[in-house]
Amino acid sequence: MDYVEVLKLIGIIIVYILLIALALLCLVLFVPVRYRIYAKKYEKTDAYLKINWLFRIVSVKVGYKKGKEYYRFRVFGIPFKTNKITKKNKQAKSKNQDKKDSKVKKNKASKNKSDKIKELDSKVNITDSTKDSKDSSANEIKEMFNNTNDNINDNINDNISDNEEKEVNNINANTVDSENKDIVIKKKSCTKKRKTLRSRFEKIKRVVKKTYNKLSDVKLFLKRKSTKQALKVVKKCGIKILRHIKPRVCKANVCFGFEQPDKTGKLLASIGTVYAWIACNVDEKYVDNVVIRPDFSKEILEGYVNIKGRLMISVLLVNLFKLMNNESFSRAKYNFKNSILS
Repeated sequence: MDYVEVLKLIGIIIVYILLIALALLCLVLFVPVRYRIYAKKYEKTDAYLKINWLFRIVSVKVGYKKGKEYYRFRVFGIPFKTNKITKKNKQAKSKNQDKKDSKVKKNKASKNKSDKIKELDSKVNITDSTKDSKDSSANEIKEMFNNTNDNINDNINDNISDNEEKEVNNINANTVDSENKDIVIKKKSCTKKRKTLRSRFEKIKRVVKKTYNKLSDVKLFLKRKSTKQALKVVKKCGIKILRHIKPRVCKANVCFGFEQPDKTGKLLASIGTVYAWIACNVDEKYVDNVVIRPDFSKEILEGYVNIKGRLMISVLLVNLFKLMNNESFSRAKYNFKNSILS
């Protein structure tokens, strides 16, 4: 009976562990991840991206405020990673810095005073000793100078004639050697330049041939039926994922303008085409809740943008699973590896 009860307990524990794991897996797959993008610019700029999951138990926030970037990561409201500095921390840091700066200034002032006193004492001692030494050394220097001048003049007159003859002979020999060396150096430099140009030209040739061959392979790959069918499948899965990820709320009120009015007109025309495409293909709600006001008189950019949406990991995984198990996609992937990557 004891062994049976122990086995029952082990079985119950395993069942509970499996149920907890299954519940966590369902939460990961079917609880949506919500996101919000907000940006505002009037007198000050404020922008952030916020991602929440599991009823805000896990939240991530990245933003820009007061000219600084910040990020925040929280689980059950407890911050794990953040670079946000509170007011108390700022005040404490500023007080500590002020104290340190005052101590450093006091120490520097005391050191400067002691150094000045030492310098004055040393200067007084030096001036007394130098006066006595200057008088005795001046007389000795005059006598030495007169004797050396007489000896130098005699030696210079004897050596000038010999040096002139040697210099003339050396100049004639050096001119001939320098001309020959210049010719040899020029020939070597020309040969090196020719070799480097040939090697570079050959490398460019090889690169051009490789690119041309790759482009021809890509053209053949795109013309195949398997690749066309695979592109259709990728397009369908991509459209489904984009429709699922698209924002549920999109509100904006923006005023823009440039110094040159023709630029504002061009930008307004391009925005109009995007408006029409969104109204026809995506949803009319986005167009109704978005207000854009052009200003042709001055350069300005102000307003706000608020976007909210959600996505489920299960939807992404299902679409990716369909795409990976499709025959045309697998053939196209095999052909791509063999024809282009090989």
